[in-house]
This record gives sequence, structure tokens and C-alpha cells, in this order.
Amino acid sequence: MTSPQDQDRETANASTDLDPRRVVIVLFIVAWMVLVVLWYTRPVRRDALQPQPLGYRLRVNHATADQFRALHGIGPALAQRIVEHRDAAGPFADAAALEAVSGIGTRTRARIEPWLKFE
Repeated sequence: MTSPQDQDRETANASTDLDPRRVVIVLFIVAWMVLVVLWYTRPVRRDALQPQPLGYRLRVNHATADQFRALHGIGPALAQRIVEHRDAAGPFADAAALEAVSGIGTRTRARIEPWLKFE
């Protein structure tokens, strides 16, 4: 017959026995979660986020909306407004004339001006 102390020892030993398969599964899940957290919290290089400048100058009075979108800071809506303004008011004489388009101010004009060509 077993004493109550022996029963307590057996119960304690049974609760500390770990199933090796469960340990491996838990370690795998924890490692995967650590990798996910590290991946999504990694620093991002700011220069990788910026569009690269064009290697050529864009002919403003002949460019399509898609070509204007290649310029840094020009999205699809602004590119379309530039084309529509050019079609309605005629060709742009110089970079200052672009400021007549809604959404282009002095800063945007100064940023894209080196990449523009007026003919």
C-alpha cells in the first residue's frame, strides 16, 4: 500500500514530465512569432522608399499622364490634371506655367523642374 506522501510524489513527477513533441511544437511557434515580429519591426531605408529620378528630361507638352507619374511627388490624379490643363489651356511655356494646375505649387515645381523639358 502506498502512503499519501508517495502519492504526492507521483503526482508531482507526473505533472513535471513534458512530452517532447509538445516542447518542439511550442518552441517552433515561439521562434516563428519572434521572426515575424523582427521582420515587421525592421528599420526601413528611407532612400529605398523614394522613387529614383528619371535618367532623362520629360517633354511636358507631349507627355502622357503615365509619364508624369514617373516624376517624384506626382500621383495619378495630379498627372491627369496636368494633362487636362494642357489640353484645355494649350502648351506650357515654362515651369512657372505649371503652377496654374491645381496641386502644383512652388515646392512641387522646384522639385520636378530639373526633369522637365519645354519645347
